[in-house]
Amino acid sequence: MRKRRTFSGLTDINVRELRYDETRDFDAYFERFISYSRSKDLAEDTIKYYETKLLYWRDTLEELGLTTDVTRISREVIEEVVNYLTVDKGWKYSAVTTILRAVKAFCNFLRDKERVIDYHGFDDYVIRNTNGGSSIQTFSVPELRRLLSVPDPKYFTDVRNYTIMLTFLETGIRLRELCDLEVADVDFTDRVLKVLGKNGSYRYVPFQAKFAKTMRQYLKVRGESDSNALFVTQDDTKLQRRTVQQFLRKYGKQANITDVRVSPHTFRHTFAKIYIQNGGDPFSLQTILGHSTMDMVRKYVNMFGKELDEAHRKFSPLNNLFR
Repeated sequence: MRKRRTFSGLTDINVRELRYDETRDFDAYFERFISYSRSKDLAEDTIKYYETKLLYWRDTLEELGLTTDVTRISREVIEEVVNYLTVDKGWKYSAVTTILRAVKAFCNFLRDKERVIDYHGFDDYVIRNTNGGSSIQTFSVPELRRLLSVPDPKYFTDVRNYTIMLTFLETGIRLRELCDLEVADVDFTDRVLKVLGKNGSYRYVPFQAKFAKTMRQYLKVRGESDSNALFVTQDDTKLQRRTVQQFLRKYGKQANITDVRVSPHTFRHTFAKIYIQNGGDPFSLQTILGHSTMDMVRKYVNMFGKELDEAHRKFSPLNNLFR
Protein backbone atom coordinates (compact mmCIF):
# COMPACT_ATOMS: atom_id res chain seq x y z
CA MET A 1 0.00 0.00 0.00
CA ARG A 2 1.28 3.48 -0.86
CA LYS A 3 2.71 5.46 2.02
CA ARG A 4 0.07 8.09 2.65
CA ARG A 5 0.90 11.69 3.34
CA THR A 6 -0.90 14.19 5.53
CA PHE A 7 -2.63 17.01 3.67
CA SER A 8 -3.49 20.42 5.01
CA GLY A 9 -6.79 20.40 6.86
CA LEU A 10 -6.11 17.13 8.68
CA THR A 11 -3.93 16.84 11.75
CA ASP A 12 -2.13 13.60 12.59
CA ILE A 13 -4.77 12.94 15.26
CA ASN A 14 -7.56 13.47 12.71
CA VAL A 15 -5.93 11.03 10.32
CA ARG A 16 -5.66 8.30 12.94
CA GLU A 17 -9.31 8.79 13.85
CA LEU A 18 -10.33 8.43 10.21
CA ARG A 19 -8.67 5.05 9.72
CA TYR A 20 -10.85 2.18 8.49
CA ASP A 21 -13.84 1.28 10.63
CA GLU A 22 -16.32 -1.44 9.67
CA THR A 23 -19.24 -0.16 11.74
CA ARG A 24 -21.02 1.20 8.67
CA ASP A 25 -20.20 -0.84 5.60
CA PHE A 26 -19.93 1.24 2.43
CA ASP A 27 -20.77 -1.57 0.03
CA ALA A 28 -24.02 -2.46 1.77
CA TYR A 29 -25.31 1.11 1.71
CA PHE A 30 -23.99 1.58 -1.82
CA GLU A 31 -26.17 -1.34 -2.99
CA ARG A 32 -29.16 0.11 -1.15
CA PHE A 33 -28.60 3.49 -2.78
CA ILE A 34 -28.40 1.98 -6.27
CA SER A 35 -31.56 -0.07 -5.62
CA TYR A 36 -33.32 3.03 -4.36
CA SER A 37 -32.21 4.98 -7.44
CA ARG A 38 -33.60 2.26 -9.71
CA SER A 39 -36.89 2.34 -7.81
CA LYS A 40 -37.12 6.05 -8.63
CA ASP A 41 -36.93 5.16 -12.35
CA LEU A 42 -33.77 7.19 -12.86
CA ALA A 43 -32.21 6.94 -16.30
CA GLU A 44 -29.78 4.06 -16.77
CA ASP A 45 -27.02 6.55 -17.58
CA THR A 46 -27.63 8.22 -14.21
CA ILE A 47 -27.44 4.86 -12.44
CA LYS A 48 -24.15 4.05 -14.17
CA TYR A 49 -22.84 7.49 -13.23
CA TYR A 50 -23.61 6.89 -9.55
CA GLU A 51 -22.07 3.41 -9.65
CA THR A 52 -18.85 4.54 -11.32
CA LYS A 53 -18.25 7.66 -9.24
CA LEU A 54 -19.17 6.16 -5.87
CA LEU A 55 -16.93 3.15 -6.37
CA TYR A 56 -14.09 5.47 -7.37
CA TRP A 57 -14.71 7.45 -4.18
CA ARG A 58 -14.53 4.27 -2.10
CA ASP A 59 -11.33 3.13 -3.82
CA THR A 60 -9.73 6.53 -3.28
CA LEU A 61 -10.55 6.45 0.42
CA GLU A 62 -8.97 3.02 0.71
CA GLU A 63 -5.91 4.17 -1.24
CA LEU A 64 -5.48 7.04 1.20
CA GLY A 65 -5.99 4.76 4.18
CA LEU A 66 -9.16 6.62 5.23
CA THR A 67 -12.28 5.04 6.62
CA THR A 68 -15.10 4.00 4.31
CA ASP A 69 -17.55 4.15 7.20
CA VAL A 70 -20.52 5.95 5.65
CA THR A 71 -21.19 7.88 8.86
CA ARG A 72 -17.74 9.50 8.72
CA ILE A 73 -17.93 11.49 5.46
CA SER A 74 -16.84 14.80 6.96
CA ARG A 75 -15.72 18.04 5.39
CA GLU A 76 -12.14 17.10 6.28
CA VAL A 77 -12.43 13.81 4.41
CA ILE A 78 -13.87 15.57 1.37
CA GLU A 79 -11.04 18.11 1.38
CA GLU A 80 -8.51 15.29 1.74
CA VAL A 81 -9.85 13.55 -1.36
CA VAL A 82 -10.09 16.78 -3.36
CA ASN A 83 -6.51 17.69 -2.44
CA TYR A 84 -5.25 14.25 -3.38
CA LEU A 85 -6.98 14.17 -6.76
CA THR A 86 -6.05 17.72 -7.75
CA VAL A 87 -2.53 17.90 -6.28
CA ASP A 88 -1.23 14.32 -6.45
CA LYS A 89 -3.08 13.15 -9.52
CA GLY A 90 -3.31 16.46 -11.35
CA TRP A 91 -7.06 16.39 -11.96
CA LYS A 92 -8.94 19.55 -12.82
CA TYR A 93 -11.37 20.53 -10.10
CA SER A 94 -14.21 20.33 -12.62
CA ALA A 95 -13.44 16.61 -13.03
CA VAL A 96 -13.41 16.08 -9.26
CA THR A 97 -16.85 17.65 -8.95
CA THR A 98 -18.37 14.79 -10.96
CA ILE A 99 -17.40 12.50 -8.08
CA LEU A 100 -18.40 14.96 -5.37
CA ARG A 101 -21.91 15.41 -6.74
CA ALA A 102 -22.48 11.65 -6.73
CA VAL A 103 -21.17 11.37 -3.15
CA LYS A 104 -23.36 14.26 -2.06
CA ALA A 105 -26.44 12.50 -3.47
CA PHE A 106 -25.36 9.35 -1.62
CA CYS A 107 -24.95 11.31 1.63
CA ASN A 108 -28.39 12.86 1.24
CA PHE A 109 -29.80 9.35 0.82
CA LEU A 110 -28.05 8.21 4.00
CA ARG A 111 -29.52 11.13 5.89
CA ASP A 112 -33.01 11.46 4.39
CA LYS A 113 -33.90 7.83 3.58
CA GLU A 114 -31.69 5.52 5.65
CA ARG A 115 -31.49 7.97 8.57
CA VAL A 116 -28.10 6.64 9.64
CA ILE A 117 -26.72 10.18 9.86
CA ASP A 118 -28.12 13.56 10.82
CA TYR A 119 -25.30 15.52 9.19
CA HIS A 120 -22.65 15.04 6.52
CA GLY A 121 -19.63 16.91 5.21
CA PHE A 122 -21.45 18.50 2.28
CA ASP A 123 -23.49 20.52 4.77
CA ASP A 124 -20.26 22.49 5.25
CA TYR A 125 -18.37 21.85 2.02
CA VAL A 126 -19.58 23.85 -0.99
CA ILE A 127 -18.92 22.29 -4.39
CA ARG A 128 -17.64 25.16 -6.47
CA ASN A 129 -19.60 25.85 -9.64
CA THR A 130 -17.28 25.26 -12.60
CA ASN A 131 -20.02 25.41 -15.20
CA GLY A 132 -21.49 28.80 -14.56
CA GLY A 133 -22.58 31.55 -16.93
CA SER A 134 -19.81 32.26 -19.39
CA SER A 135 -18.32 28.75 -19.19
CA ILE A 136 -21.26 27.24 -21.11
CA GLN A 137 -19.89 26.70 -24.59
CA THR A 138 -22.00 27.32 -27.69
CA PHE A 139 -21.36 27.51 -31.42
CA SER A 140 -21.26 30.85 -33.19
CA VAL A 141 -23.19 31.26 -36.45
CA PRO A 142 -19.97 31.13 -38.56
CA GLU A 143 -18.90 27.95 -36.74
CA LEU A 144 -22.26 26.33 -37.42
CA ARG A 145 -22.05 27.22 -41.10
CA ARG A 146 -18.55 25.77 -41.39
CA LEU A 147 -19.58 22.63 -39.52
CA LEU A 148 -22.68 22.05 -41.64
CA SER A 149 -20.68 22.53 -44.84
CA VAL A 150 -18.39 19.58 -44.10
CA PRO A 151 -20.69 16.60 -45.00
CA ASP A 152 -20.59 15.49 -48.64
CA PRO A 153 -24.16 14.83 -49.92
CA LYS A 154 -22.84 12.15 -52.28
CA TYR A 155 -22.42 9.72 -49.38
CA PHE A 156 -25.15 8.15 -47.24
CA THR A 157 -23.25 8.53 -43.97
CA ASP A 158 -22.67 12.24 -44.63
CA VAL A 159 -26.35 12.81 -45.44
CA ARG A 160 -27.20 10.99 -42.20
CA ASN A 161 -24.64 12.97 -40.20
CA TYR A 162 -25.85 16.28 -41.65
CA THR A 163 -29.40 15.38 -40.63
CA ILE A 164 -28.22 14.43 -37.16
CA MET A 165 -26.52 17.81 -36.67
CA LEU A 166 -29.68 19.59 -37.80
CA THR A 167 -31.73 17.41 -35.43
CA PHE A 168 -29.54 18.49 -32.51
CA LEU A 169 -29.74 22.13 -33.58
CA GLU A 170 -33.50 22.14 -34.24
CA THR A 171 -34.61 20.24 -31.14
CA GLY A 172 -31.84 20.37 -28.50
CA ILE A 173 -32.31 16.69 -27.65
CA ARG A 174 -29.68 14.62 -25.86
CA LEU A 175 -27.34 12.16 -27.59
CA ARG A 176 -29.02 9.12 -26.05
CA GLU A 177 -32.42 10.46 -27.01
CA LEU A 178 -31.31 10.92 -30.60
CA CYS A 179 -29.88 7.40 -30.90
CA ASP A 180 -33.09 5.95 -29.42
CA LEU A 181 -35.34 7.65 -31.99
CA GLU A 182 -37.30 5.36 -34.29
CA VAL A 183 -38.75 6.15 -37.71
CA ALA A 184 -42.25 6.08 -36.22
CA ASP A 185 -41.25 8.83 -33.77
CA VAL A 186 -41.14 11.41 -36.59
CA ASP A 187 -44.61 12.92 -36.96
CA PHE A 188 -44.71 15.07 -40.09
CA THR A 189 -48.41 15.88 -39.64
CA ASP A 190 -48.02 17.64 -36.28
CA ARG A 191 -44.32 18.29 -36.90
CA VAL A 192 -43.06 16.82 -33.63
CA LEU A 193 -40.50 14.23 -32.56
CA LYS A 194 -41.62 11.71 -29.94
CA VAL A 195 -38.60 11.64 -27.64
CA LEU A 196 -37.97 9.06 -24.92
CA GLY A 197 -36.48 11.15 -22.14
CA LYS A 198 -35.14 10.44 -18.69
CA ASN A 199 -37.15 8.25 -16.33
CA GLY A 200 -38.78 6.52 -19.32
CA SER A 201 -41.18 9.38 -20.03
CA TYR A 202 -41.97 10.70 -23.51
CA ARG A 203 -42.16 14.31 -24.60
CA TYR A 204 -43.07 15.84 -27.93
CA VAL A 205 -40.50 18.22 -29.38
CA PRO A 206 -41.64 20.46 -32.24
CA PHE A 207 -39.76 21.06 -35.48
CA GLN A 208 -40.33 23.41 -38.38
CA ALA A 209 -40.83 23.09 -42.15
CA LYS A 210 -37.15 23.49 -43.14
CA PHE A 211 -36.15 20.67 -40.84
CA ALA A 212 -39.04 18.52 -42.06
CA LYS A 213 -37.75 18.88 -45.63
CA THR A 214 -34.26 17.73 -44.59
CA MET A 215 -35.67 14.79 -42.60
CA ARG A 216 -37.78 13.65 -45.56
CA GLN A 217 -34.71 13.75 -47.79
CA TYR A 218 -32.75 11.66 -45.28
CA LEU A 219 -35.53 9.08 -44.99
CA LYS A 220 -35.61 8.78 -48.77
CA VAL A 221 -31.85 8.07 -48.81
CA ARG A 222 -32.15 5.76 -45.82
CA GLY A 223 -34.73 3.65 -47.60
CA GLU A 224 -36.22 0.45 -46.22
CA SER A 225 -34.41 -1.19 -43.32
CA ASP A 226 -34.83 -4.15 -41.01
CA SER A 227 -34.08 -1.75 -38.15
CA ASN A 228 -36.73 0.50 -36.62
CA ALA A 229 -34.05 2.98 -35.61
CA LEU A 230 -34.27 6.37 -37.30
CA PHE A 231 -30.52 6.73 -37.68
CA VAL A 232 -28.76 3.60 -38.92
CA THR A 233 -25.37 2.47 -40.11
CA GLN A 234 -24.57 1.31 -43.63
CA ASP A 235 -25.18 -2.22 -42.30
CA ASP A 236 -28.73 -1.27 -41.21
CA THR A 237 -27.93 -1.46 -37.50
CA LYS A 238 -28.88 1.13 -34.92
CA LEU A 239 -26.39 3.99 -34.76
CA GLN A 240 -24.35 4.01 -31.55
CA ARG A 241 -23.52 7.07 -29.47
CA ARG A 242 -19.79 6.63 -29.90
CA THR A 243 -20.15 6.86 -33.68
CA VAL A 244 -21.93 10.21 -33.36
CA GLN A 245 -19.28 11.55 -31.01
CA GLN A 246 -16.52 10.40 -33.35
CA PHE A 247 -17.89 11.99 -36.51
CA LEU A 248 -18.59 15.26 -34.69
CA ARG A 249 -14.99 15.43 -33.52
CA LYS A 250 -13.80 14.70 -37.05
CA TYR A 251 -16.07 17.32 -38.58
CA GLY A 252 -14.91 19.82 -35.98
CA LYS A 253 -11.31 19.37 -37.04
CA GLN A 254 -12.23 19.65 -40.72
CA ALA A 255 -14.17 22.84 -39.99
CA ASN A 256 -11.21 24.19 -37.99
CA ILE A 257 -13.31 24.73 -34.87
CA THR A 258 -10.88 25.00 -31.96
CA ASP A 259 -12.49 27.37 -29.46
CA VAL A 260 -15.41 25.12 -28.53
CA ARG A 261 -15.84 21.37 -28.07
CA VAL A 262 -17.76 19.88 -30.98
CA SER A 263 -20.18 17.60 -29.18
CA PRO A 264 -23.91 16.82 -28.91
CA HIS A 265 -24.11 18.81 -25.69
CA THR A 266 -22.66 21.91 -27.35
CA PHE A 267 -25.46 21.65 -29.90
CA ARG A 268 -27.93 21.39 -27.00
CA HIS A 269 -26.51 24.52 -25.36
CA THR A 270 -26.54 26.31 -28.72
CA PHE A 271 -30.20 25.43 -29.26
CA ALA A 272 -31.07 26.82 -25.83
CA LYS A 273 -29.05 29.99 -26.44
CA ILE A 274 -30.70 30.74 -29.77
CA TYR A 275 -34.13 29.88 -28.39
CA ILE A 276 -33.75 32.37 -25.54
CA GLN A 277 -32.19 35.04 -27.77
CA ASN A 278 -35.08 34.75 -30.21
CA GLY A 279 -37.60 35.44 -27.47
CA GLY A 280 -38.64 31.91 -26.49
CA ASP A 281 -40.10 31.64 -23.00
CA PRO A 282 -38.15 29.69 -20.36
CA PHE A 283 -41.05 27.42 -19.37
CA SER A 284 -41.47 26.15 -22.93
CA LEU A 285 -37.71 25.66 -23.14
CA GLN A 286 -37.78 23.53 -19.99
CA THR A 287 -40.42 21.28 -21.57
CA ILE A 288 -38.59 21.01 -24.90
CA LEU A 289 -35.27 20.14 -23.27
CA GLY A 290 -36.87 17.68 -20.84
CA HIS A 291 -35.46 19.26 -17.68
CA SER A 292 -37.22 18.26 -14.47
CA THR A 293 -36.39 21.60 -12.85
CA MET A 294 -35.80 25.17 -14.00
CA ASP A 295 -32.21 25.28 -12.70
CA MET A 296 -30.45 24.85 -16.05
CA VAL A 297 -32.95 27.04 -17.87
CA ARG A 298 -32.30 29.84 -15.36
CA LYS A 299 -28.61 29.46 -16.12
CA TYR A 300 -29.30 29.94 -19.83
CA VAL A 301 -31.44 33.00 -19.12
CA ASN A 302 -28.81 34.53 -16.84
CA MET A 303 -26.03 33.78 -19.28
CA PHE A 304 -27.74 35.58 -22.14
CA GLY A 305 -29.06 38.44 -20.01
CA LYS A 306 -27.49 41.06 -22.26
CA GLU A 307 -29.43 39.81 -25.25
CA LEU A 308 -32.61 39.71 -23.17
CA ASP A 309 -32.01 43.27 -22.00
CA GLU A 310 -31.77 44.40 -25.61
CA ALA A 311 -34.97 42.57 -26.46
CA HIS A 312 -36.69 44.09 -23.42
CA ARG A 313 -35.70 47.59 -24.50
CA LYS A 314 -37.23 46.88 -27.89
CA PHE A 315 -40.48 45.37 -26.65
CA SER A 316 -40.92 47.07 -23.24
CA PRO A 317 -44.66 47.76 -22.66
CA LEU A 318 -43.85 50.94 -20.75
CA ASN A 319 -41.54 52.33 -23.42
CA ASN A 320 -44.04 51.56 -26.15
CA LEU A 321 -46.88 53.09 -24.14
CA PHE A 322 -45.25 56.53 -23.96
CA ARG A 323 -43.77 56.81 -27.44
